[in-house]
Amino acid sequence: MNKPYSKEFEQCIRMSREEAIRLHHNTIRPEHFILGILREGHNRAAQLLNSLCKDIFLLKKELESYLSNVTIVGDTAQSDNFLLDSSASAALQASIGEAQRTNDEYVAAEHLLLAILHNTQSAAC
Repeated sequence: MNKPYSKEFEQCIRMSREEAIRLHHNTIRPEHFILGILREGHNRAAQLLNSLCKDIFLLKKELESYLSNVTIVGDTAQSDNFLLDSSASAALQASIGEAQRTNDEYVAAEHLLLAILHNTQSAAC
């Protein structure tokens, strides 16, 4: 069963792509999703991160620093003219499952954040 995406979720994804472009990456990773969530700012996931992190600016800088040292290796999938690494692709798929699990009508940024956090192998955690 496919769930529709909320407008703020779609905006987070667009901003994630813009973050990857800004950082000169051709592949989207879960860390780009978190940067996109924070950049969009008007979603539950961003509000949660803001309440949990003492210094959002430092979190952004740490993510950017990590991404500056990442070499893209492994499986990628193309989606709307940009590449997703396997972790990012899995997070998008898992966000649908999170929305279903919580009986939400739309897939939203908080579902994406939950999906990312469930993947303990990701540096985004």
